[in-house]
Amino acid sequence: MTKLKHFTKGHKGIMRMAYTMATILSLVTLMAFALHDDKENFELANSSVAVKDSVASVTAFKKVYSVLMSPRCMNCHPSGDIPLQG
Repeated sequence: MTKLKHFTKGHKGIMRMAYTMATILSLVTLMAFALHDDKENFELANSSVAVKDSVASVTAFKKVYSVLMSPRCMNCHPSGDIPLQG
């Protein structure tokens, strides 16, 4: 009788381990499919957004640059690391 108890207890342990491994394998598989992306569509979408954003960024920077390089700003902030006043 003692041998039979150990066998059934071991069998339940093996089944529990098999269920656990199957669950982990299922989760890993689901995560792999969820994180998989189609690179062609992703690159096409990013390239159009990047070009659009860079054009807008350059335009915005040119407006700011004209203000920063005005004589009034350059009086206190010349080229170099140290301001001339205060």
